[in-house]
Order: sequence, then structure tokens, then C-alpha cells
Amino acid sequence: MQWKEWRAGLALLGILAVGCSEPRSTASSQKLAPSASVTSVASSLPASSASVPQPTLDEPAVRTLVDAWLATQNASDFAGYEKLYAERFTGVKRSGSYQARFDRKGWLRDRAGMFVRPMRVSAAALEIAHTPSLARVTFEQTWSSGSYKDVGRKQLVVVPTREGPRIAREEMLSSKIAGAEARAGFEDLMTVGRQGVFVHPISEPSWATGPVRPGPNENIALRSVNEAALPAAVRALKGRSVNLLDAAGALCEARIVGFELYAEVIPHFGMVMSWHGQNGEPALSEAKIAEQIWALAPGAILIGKLSRPCPGLWALDAARTPPTTAAPEPASPELRATALRAFRALPQYAEIQKEFRSTAETPKGRWEDYGSHLLEVSAFHFASKLTLVIVQAQAGNGCGDFANRLVALFGIRKGTLAELELIDTPDVPEGVFPSSAFDLDADGSLELLFGSARDASTLLLWRKTASGPSISTLFNVPFLDCGC
Repeated sequence: MQWKEWRAGLALLGILAVGCSEPRSTASSQKLAPSASVTSVASSLPASSASVPQPTLDEPAVRTLVDAWLATQNASDFAGYEKLYAERFTGVKRSGSYQARFDRKGWLRDRAGMFVRPMRVSAAALEIAHTPSLARVTFEQTWSSGSYKDVGRKQLVVVPTREGPRIAREEMLSSKIAGAEARAGFEDLMTVGRQGVFVHPISEPSWATGPVRPGPNENIALRSVNEAALPAAVRALKGRSVNLLDAAGALCEARIVGFELYAEVIPHFGMVMSWHGQNGEPALSEAKIAEQIWALAPGAILIGKLSRPCPGLWALDAARTPPTTAAPEPASPELRATALRAFRALPQYAEIQKEFRSTAETPKGRWEDYGSHLLEVSAFHFASKLTLVIVQAQAGNGCGDFANRLVALFGIRKGTLAELELIDTPDVPEGVFPSSAFDLDADGSLELLFGSARDASTLLLWRKTASGPSISTLFNVPFLDCGC
């Protein structure tokens, strides 16, 4: 469910020869780039002829690029490594709960510091999904240097260029630092999508039958389901009644009357241009576009189709009594002032202010007021329960200039504003806002849903566990587009 509006691509000849950048970058202060001490492994990459007007991709070329990407890091070959990235590029770095976004210049400056010491990088369970104009590579990355080691899922978005395949987007989707305690997920609810209720996040190929079909928009592809191939527990969901709840807890009841397989990605703008026949190329049919979406999606989700249109954000089996639910409200002036004082006193706020002073083009005032900015203070009020107060600020111009954001959750007892208790500073992506709060497991602690502001493209669940606060992704559409 993540479809941010894709931006119109520039109708320029050779536009597919560039990658991506995004309007959020965090530049590292490390500037030391090591000299290349070994012959660049990147020289083995296939290069496209300059006479070819529209470079294309194939799986062997993409695999060669990934091999070179691994080899240059393991050989400390920074000169070869930087050649593997497209001129327009976005990088998302994660280390445990830490997250930062970079454009190409910031990414390479940050990585140069890593090349000072030997590192070991490996990729397992590698998967490549590709079309002629875009490839999506995912794998389990293990990265270590000195005493630090982390493991997590990584995604590379690869585009064709006249020099050969290049990386247009790199994102560490998850990061577990070695020795850190694993945080349990929370799966006692169902996510609601445009087509119905998401009843199973992973599908088997045998579940699909018939051709890939276009969905309600060109980012979505659908297939029919061979119900006989479904596990018995999944088949038993057919006919079951579910309650769909909106942000404030209003109920809408419907039955699951059938199943469908659903896949979605937000495509790279160059791919969209190729669909619609830019530069004299023939436009693709809706069916062919759907096939490309299906090929690039990380997997199809099993949808439970509903007996009637039923709005909602999340769902529970109708046999279960839903919890009291609250939607966010604007904080009162007094609460807002108290929350902002606590927010600006956070060490993370001070760190971002320091970064702002050193990286912004015109570093004046507070970082939260710089460039395109947003500052919101929201509250969830529950009688006799801990009330959540959420402050979120995002500011900056990105695309090489300063950009950052910070989200903080505070707790108060209803009516007591003298002191706020910091609960967490969750890692929430740009454009994702608090949408609903409830105590689903009746343990006295609230769960909190975060969702995309204008669409149903991302849904995250924040909650407290025995090991500390946890935020998990209930649904997220792979984002392969650009911001700059």
C-alpha cells in the first residue's frame, strides 16, 4: 500500500541513462576518500554502446553489477565502488534504529570513511526481478568491520545507462546489530487495502491461476487464486466476518467472500516513461504494464475480497471485541508548548541542529524551520490511561542540501502537563503520520498505527514490548522512484 504520487519524468532524450535522487539527504562529516590500492573490479562491467538510444537491462548484467559491488567493498576499492552508482541516486542507511538518507555526493562521502578500514560484505538469498528499464535486487546483507557487525535485508534499484547497469537507489530495509536483542512483531490485526483485507503476507506460486491482470491503477497487478492450493487454515477464512475500523474506531462489518493475489510497486520514473512510449517507442498495453509490476514486486499478498465496500484502516475478526480506539487531535496551546520544550531538549534534536549548522546552505535559526518544513504536535486522549503526545518535525530542501526529521513520543497522565515522559523516538519514514491508537492486547500500554497521509501505501505499528519499544511494518509498497 505505499503509493506516493509519482512525479512526472522529464521528457528528455536518454532520460533512462540516469538514476535517482530524493529530497532528503544527510551528509556525513567524513571526507577522507582512500586511494585505490587494487585494480577496480568495476572494469569488468559490461558497457553499453553510445550509439544505442535506449539502454536496457538483462539479468546477467545486473548480477555482474552486484558481484562488482560486493568485490569492490571487500577489496577496499573505493575508486571502483563509486563508479557503480548512477549520477542521480538516493541512499538510505540503517544501523539498528539509526537512519539517514543521502544523495549521491553525501552517500559517497559517508562511505569513503568506511573504506579507511577493511570490511567484509556478503549477500545471501539474492533475488533479481527485472524489466528492460529497471531491476530490483534484494538480498540478506551481512556487513562487518572491526568489532561492528549487522545483518539485514537490502534493496538495490538498478537502471540501464550508456556505461552499463548502475545503482539508482540503495536501501537497507532492516538492520539488526550483532548482540542486540531481537524485537518481536505484533500480528494480532489485519491490514486493509484497496481491494480488501490482507489475510496472508506471503504467497506460494501454486496459489496463482490465470494471467496477470491490471489493477485499479497502473502500480497494481492482480491474479486469480487457485483456492484448492491454499492451506486449510487460510481457506477457512472464506465466509468469516470481519470488522473494519477507521482511525477513531468506527466499525464496518463485512464477510470475506473470496481471494485475490495483489502486487504493487511505485515505479521509477524512467520505467513509467517507457510504458507510455517516450522517445518514439511504442506504448505498452495495460496488460504488459501489469506484468512488469508483477515481476518487480517482492511478492504477492493474498487479499480477502469483501462482501461489500467497507472503509477502514485495520481489521479484526468480528468475533473479537474491538478495543477503545482514538484518532489524533491537535494539541491544546498549553500542551503544545510543553511538548515542544521537551522535544527541543532531546539529545537527538541537538545532534540534528549541529548537523544543520555544518551542512545547510543558509544555516540560520532552528533546523525545524529550514526550507520546506512541517512541525506537528498531536495527542491521543484516553480516560484513565496513559495519553500519547507525538511531536514530529521535518525540514530542509534535500537534493544535496540539508534535510532531516525527528519524531518523538511522550506520555502524560490526562490533565497533567507539568512534565512529559519520553517514551520513544521511533524511526518513521517521511510522509507517514500517526493515525490511530488503541490497547489491543489489554496490557495497559497503547499500540499506535502510523500510516501515509494521503493514501494507504504504508502502515506501521508501534508498541511497547518486554524488550522495549518496537515498530514493525504491517504493509509497505516498494518505492523505486525519485524525488529530485
